[in-house]
Amino acid sequence: MVGSLGRTATVVCIGIALGAVEANASPSLNAAPVGAPSPSAQSQPVPGKQAEYYPDRANRANRGGVAELRCTVTAEGGLAGCVVLREEPTGYGFGAAALAMARGGVWKVRPKTVDGTPTAGGFFERTIVFRPAPAVPRPTAPPNPPR
Repeated sequence: MVGSLGRTATVVCIGIALGAVEANASPSLNAAPVGAPSPSAQSQPVPGKQAEYYPDRANRANRGGVAELRCTVTAEGGLAGCVVLREEPTGYGFGAAALAMARGGVWKVRPKTVDGTPTAGGFFERTIVFRPAPAVPRPTAPPNPPR
């Protein structure tokens, strides 16, 4: 998001689909039950698309933060029943922004399968790190020339 301050914010997603490793997955994974592979992300969000979810209040305050989500995966690969597990710092809208990303279809997830058939269930966890853009220095007026 390009805010009123003229900076472009950055959102970084670090995630796991429980029981399955993806390209940029967190090293700590929980095992899935045998015979019921857990979902895994098919795509990562486009960085420019993520930036549009940066909370306005945090952008104006030049604050970064973290939100962690846990969602149930639908048979179609969507996310449902998402909850914010963690939000730091509170009061800047990072949890709400993470929920909006999930509702907005930012991630497409490969659902778990049972006997080769996509099945609802399985959990998708994502830690979203919001980083503010570096502050742009304000131009200073040149000193008054001597008279």
